[in-house]
Amino acid sequence: ELRLVVCFPLLRCRGFRMSHQGVNSLLGSHDQAGNKQGGHTDGRAGRYFVDLFGGRNNWHSRAQCRMWYSLQAVCRGLPMMFMGTETHQDKWWNVDEQHKMNWNFVENHDPLAKQMMNLVAAANKLRLSFPSLTDDHAPVRFCHLDYQNRVLGFVRGSLLVVLNCSESQWEGRDYEVQTDSVNRKFKQVFNSQAAEFGGWEASWSSPDRNLSSSVHARLPVNLPKWSVTVYERQE
Repeated sequence: ELRLVVCFPLLRCRGFRMSHQGVNSLLGSHDQAGNKQGGHTDGRAGRYFVDLFGGRNNWHSRAQCRMWYSLQAVCRGLPMMFMGTETHQDKWWNVDEQHKMNWNFVENHDPLAKQMMNLVAAANKLRLSFPSLTDDHAPVRFCHLDYQNRVLGFVRGSLLVVLNCSESQWEGRDYEVQTDSVNRKFKQVFNSQAAEFGGWEASWSSPDRNLSSSVHARLPVNLPKWSVTVYERQE
């Protein structure tokens, strides 16, 4: 439940007149990733985000990095990450030779770094492709709250965003998301658990990405663990 609660301020951007005046950095800035204490951490700071949840070789840790950055991209405010986060650099950052930005992950085409960089590029492209994601006057409508399973759904313009911040997942399109649209067609346009990001191909809701809501405005979907999935309502 706490994981869902943290999402609401991101979508409302309270304290700022315009949403672009606020910066979202769920994966940490230099204040969180930087460490001058030889690696000591309180479990919340002094390490890269991926390191706090098991390190870059831990699939679940990488999946959560993908999920949280994707959420930033569809929320109000400016999405930001500290250098090295986009390559799943682990441990901590400092100016010394052992802990500065590790360009070897990029130059040597490290597969884990490539997956996260693909995710960041796709999430940024999604944000720039739909004006409602950067429009201060586009309302945010919460349409689906499932605290028990830690699933949240909200609408921004023509987009339905579904966040699953849990280890549970649903296949065979046996999870229904409450939408605000009756008998409407949707097309899945983003999936943070896509294979090219480090997930798997069957995590998409349908092979052709096309879906339809019911007479009760419920949309049956596949819901992969630790994911952000986005559906565009078709006109």
